[in-house]
Amino acid sequence: MSSYYYFAASLPMLQKETELPFSPEEFLDLCSAHLTPGDFEIVREASAEGICAESHPVLARWNEFSTALKKELAAYRAEKLGLDQDLYAVRFRQVPEAADIAKRVFHAPNPLDAANLLLEAEWNYLENLGTNHFFDLFMIIIYYIKLQLLKRLSYRTKDQGKEAFSHVFSNIQATGKL
Repeated sequence: MSSYYYFAASLPMLQKETELPFSPEEFLDLCSAHLTPGDFEIVREASAEGICAESHPVLARWNEFSTALKKELAAYRAEKLGLDQDLYAVRFRQVPEAADIAKRVFHAPNPLDAANLLLEAEWNYLENLGTNHFFDLFMIIIYYIKLQLLKRLSYRTKDQGKEAFSHVFSNIQATGKL
């Protein structure tokens, strides 16, 4: 396993409450200069959406968590919409905490709270996944995924929320449907 002491130590600490120190794209540029070509390709595959090649153990675990969470949320949505819940039900829970997270997200009082709960759960999962990884590829992959989460969070502004609400509301007025 490669160690990247200088590169990892030079990265600013990421916290949910802070602004992006640089974009995920800028981070990839930094990685291309500091990582081996093989390790760089692995980092480039990482996605906050949880749809990435499983070319590294951290990517496999992130995919597993993300997929489990999506399946749990789909089951709740199916139930609410009166669809056949068996089509969406999770038969074997590889990630037991996903059921509790999905329940809290789905029952949040409003979409913003739901999005914040989801971000919190994803962030905490990554924090736990990165325990005892400080200067290795594991840490760098997690850092890149966290940057993507922060970028997603940066899109949530009051103006964008008003614009999205206005768009949805005008569609409802015009068509009577979402």
